[in-house]
Amino acid sequence: MWFCMKGGPLAMSKAPLLVLQMQRMGDLVLSCPAVRLLQRSFPGHPVWVVAERMFSAPLQPLTPGITYFDASKLDQLRQHQFHIVLNLSHRPEAALLAGSLHSDALFGPYMKDAGGQALHIQGAWQLYRAGLTGNNRYNLFHWADLNALDMVSLAAVKNSVWSAPRALAASAKGHSPRIGLFLGASEPEKHPNASFWAELTKLLRAKGAKPVLLGGPAEQPLGRAVAAQVGDVTNMCGRFSLAELVAFIAELDLFITPDTGPMHLAVWAQTPVLNLSMGPVHAWETGPFFPGHHVLRANLDCTGCWNACPPLTCHKHIAPPRVIAAVEAILQGNSQQKDDAAAAFQRTGLATRLAGLELLESGRGKEGLYTLTTLCTGRALPGQQHSTRNGNEAETTGLLAFAEPGVPQARQLLANFWQQWFISTLGHAPAIPLEHTAAALAQQHPELAKALQGAARALALFTVRLPAEPKDFSHKFSEQWQETPQLVHPLAGYAQMFLQNANGSLAARGTVLQWVERLTSLLEKR
Repeated sequence: MWFCMKGGPLAMSKAPLLVLQMQRMGDLVLSCPAVRLLQRSFPGHPVWVVAERMFSAPLQPLTPGITYFDASKLDQLRQHQFHIVLNLSHRPEAALLAGSLHSDALFGPYMKDAGGQALHIQGAWQLYRAGLTGNNRYNLFHWADLNALDMVSLAAVKNSVWSAPRALAASAKGHSPRIGLFLGASEPEKHPNASFWAELTKLLRAKGAKPVLLGGPAEQPLGRAVAAQVGDVTNMCGRFSLAELVAFIAELDLFITPDTGPMHLAVWAQTPVLNLSMGPVHAWETGPFFPGHHVLRANLDCTGCWNACPPLTCHKHIAPPRVIAAVEAILQGNSQQKDDAAAAFQRTGLATRLAGLELLESGRGKEGLYTLTTLCTGRALPGQQHSTRNGNEAETTGLLAFAEPGVPQARQLLANFWQQWFISTLGHAPAIPLEHTAAALAQQHPELAKALQGAARALALFTVRLPAEPKDFSHKFSEQWQETPQLVHPLAGYAQMFLQNANGSLAARGTVLQWVERLTSLLEKR
């Protein structure tokens, strides 16, 4: 693989596929599964990726067959004809570049003029992805899957094999596992504080492990603060280049980390990951993508939100002794058969030790899409709240938001329904017919199905009353669409993006009304 800095690319027999990913490192790594799927679905077409060199250079050993282009030198791309251009960046210059290139097919945001007034998004799944901001309560699609679904079939996704993490060496007798602790994240609300990391470091050492503090230059103050509280600890914050950090992570026995770019690098390096999912992150969207990794998060109704609302209750629940309990359970579960892992975790009394938390494992569902399986749900803490935001009692019927495996509760059931809805509506065939999912929802929670029908009708009424002029319509939708009941927000949020993308045309409004009609008919007389 080579990095294109100057001169023309190598000769090719087929038009290349171009991916624009000019965001942070984590976004670039989460683009790699889509790139791999493109390679397999369009054999013979070279795959080019535009990225920041500081992020793409360390990825080269992990992503063979990709030609990387420096994001600061793009003029040569306009000289080529591409088979597919996929823009996964949010930056205006990426949209302008996408709109200026010659391609057989274009997906993602694009603009045709430098004024930035005509932003459009091509591709139903890219439109869905764009609509998730602030609207992801019931989303069960991982961003890495969403990146590819406009271009590849579910069969291709299902037939893909992703590397499992290495077996944990900690099961070997007398082995002291080296455990990396990545201290920071892109936002302070997404990672624990120094006192947390210091206590966890001490507990890990007491259990015979060898913890190492890791981070980039931004984590150096946090690393020094932790080291000052612990004393003798290996602090490597700011000591590695990104390439050196990747190589170091690849040698660890376990990597404990918040939602970060290095977490995704560890997954690609096949290092077992325990993701401490906290703050404004949603593990279903950005958790460790390959199967066999673990996520620890608070079992709260607000888990997975986009807003870091004080006080950060999710931080309080993820306490160091509970993390130790999860680490021990993972080490024990590593020696169990996968089918028995959840039962084994329950037998260890983990539910008591994980009070207020849940431990999940990444994997693949029936369609081949990313899924999280609950291995253990800790007992509820005194005063722990599970009521739904906005006081919508029909949404949870007084039950836990996420309960034990095999006992589908209302929020999870509704999320499953919306996932199947969009798979069916946006051009794929779900493994379970949508009618069956709707029937299960109506039978197990009839009051929820009734409330969802009412919410759908409210969305239809809202759509009919939108102003005729696109400018007035766009302003009103942006200001008021969230007043529609939260139960129907997945469809309302997508409808907003769909209508804005079509400049509020009558045809687009008619399509939205057809979706509402289909939704209500699915839930009638069940």
